[in-house]
Amino acid sequence: MADATRLEPRPVRELVGWQEDPEAPARAKPVALADVYRIPLFAATKLLYAVAPIALLFRLANLRGAVDSVRSPLRAELLVSLERHLGPTMSEEHLRLVARRHFEFYWRGRLARIWPQIRSFTGAEAVEIEGLDHLDDALAAGRGAIIVSTHFGHARLIKPILRLRKRDALLVGVSTRDTKFRDFPQPFTRLGGFVHKRLLRLPPWSRYEEGWRETVGDDLGTEMNLRPHLAALRRNQLLIMLGDGRGAHALWPVPVLGVEAYFSPGPVSIARSAGVPVLPAFVVDDLRRKDPVGLRLVIHPPLGLQVSSDARHDLEVNIRRFAAVFEEQARTHPHNWHWTWVRGEEDRLVPYVRQFRRVGTDPETEPPRGRQVPDR
Repeated sequence: MADATRLEPRPVRELVGWQEDPEAPARAKPVALADVYRIPLFAATKLLYAVAPIALLFRLANLRGAVDSVRSPLRAELLVSLERHLGPTMSEEHLRLVARRHFEFYWRGRLARIWPQIRSFTGAEAVEIEGLDHLDDALAAGRGAIIVSTHFGHARLIKPILRLRKRDALLVGVSTRDTKFRDFPQPFTRLGGFVHKRLLRLPPWSRYEEGWRETVGDDLGTEMNLRPHLAALRRNQLLIMLGDGRGAHALWPVPVLGVEAYFSPGPVSIARSAGVPVLPAFVVDDLRRKDPVGLRLVIHPPLGLQVSSDARHDLEVNIRRFAAVFEEQARTHPHNWHWTWVRGEEDRLVPYVRQFRRVGTDPETEPPRGRQVPDR
């Protein structure tokens, strides 16, 4: 992160060239041939969720990822990205291992998102927290603290893991109370959805489901009115915020592992104004560990925020400092990054968002909404 060039924030629309898609999602089919095997699979999944140890579920997710690492159409492009950005520091064998671990991380992540809804987060006590003393020292001042993570690892698990340890944490994100934001696309037919949700009561993949909201969903919205956020800090609560992505009016591009990643100024700006500490934190997928789950919450020491008379320069310096910690974490756990979001030769990190589509694309060749398909 030694780049001395001045950062220039850019509007989100200009930066990634996306616009809102006014089209409603397609209505699910009543029934399909796939229901013949899906519905029995739902019943087997219900049984596994009820009786299988969580460690076994994560091992099954590992197995699915290992299979995908061989047959996925994204494997070749993933290896090209890894070679371009990590090749100088890794052998070819190590790069293939990172690719396999990345596919395993993807499927473990799908399980982890609904884990808090399975038997009340059973087994989460096995997740080690590294650096919890940093957090407790920050809260000792009585002004609250801001935990900043990224689209890296299992960020959605930070809130339930900390709440399990009796820390009062609130997640700041796109409000699921606002129904203008489209839900995750449902992959089932109407018959399959009825069996999945109504009959078997399996945890739904929905941002509007109450159990999802209470466990891994947001508590405060990303909005201009910051009074609820500042009030929470005055109550000495924790705010969990994402420091990257596209959820801001303007983003600051900073290179991370040679990829142009985009950072939101919100967390460090609020911390600078309110005088509260900012602690980078990441839930990493660490399969080398001996615990049954293989996850670890890493809480870094508070950032040394620069506060001077030049607010804009302070913002730039503080964003770079956070990006440097993020890059350090990404180098130690490269398989936890979303390499399938790295776009072509531009080396830009652009996640595919379901409620948006790229401006000027041909509808006949536009990838289906909801799939992470790299731009060609």
